[in-house]
Amino acid sequence: MLGLAIAGSIAYIGYVVLKVEDNQIPLMAAGFVVLGASLAAVAVWSVAGIWRAASRARGGQAFILAIVGGVAGVGAIGCFAVAALSALVWNS
Repeated sequence: MLGLAIAGSIAYIGYVVLKVEDNQIPLMAAGFVVLGASLAAVAVWSVAGIWRAASRARGGQAFILAIVGGVAGVGAIGCFAVAALSALVWNS
């Protein structure tokens, strides 16, 4: 489900960039909000996976999940920042 949301929001952002001429900024901001929320959900899911893997003494799996969750968290922060800046540009 999260993969579908991530792929769909990326496709939506690409469509807005390539095809839409009017109101491009708020539509892109909406796409980045959905992408950021999806990546934040992946980061939270990774934290739960790290907890499970660490309790079962699977250090390698916990390490991989930590990397995936960290990258997803940084991506989510970046998407939310782009959405906020787009909203500020649109409202100015």
